[in-house]
Amino acid sequence: MSAGGVLPLAIRRHAAARPLALAIRDAADERTYAGLDREVDAVATGLAAAGVRPGDRVALLAPPSGAAIAALAGILRAGATAVPLGTRLTAPEIGAALEAAAPALLVAEPGVDPAGLAGAAAAAGIAVVEPPALL
Repeated sequence: MSAGGVLPLAIRRHAAARPLALAIRDAADERTYAGLDREVDAVATGLAAAGVRPGDRVALLAPPSGAAIAALAGILRAGATAVPLGTRLTAPEIGAALEAAAPALLVAEPGVDPAGLAGAAAAAGIAVVEPPALL
C-alpha cells in the first residue's frame, strides 16, 4: 500500500483509469478524479512545505465538502495522521481536542469561525492554515 493508505491510493487509481469521471459533487462545485488527485497532491505538497512530516498529526476542521475530502486525502497522502474535528465544536472544545491530539498543524476550511479557532489554536501553540494556502 502507498503512503497514506487506501483513500489517496483509490483516488490515484481512479484518476489514472477514469480521469474525467465525476468524483465529487457538492453544493459548491464538482471535481473529476483527475482534478481531485491534483488537489490531493497539492495539499500533500503544501503540508510538506509547511513542515509536516510523515507520522505527524494534522487536525482538520472543515464542514462536509469536496474541499474537505481533498484536504483529508492530502493529509493522508503526506503520510500524516488526520485528526478530524467537528465543525459544531466550541472554541474551548476545539482547544481541548487540539491539546489532547497535539497536531503539528491545523487545517481549517474558510468560513469556520476564525476568531474562536485562532484563539484555541494559539493557546495550544498550533499554526492554522486554510486549504488554499496549501495549494
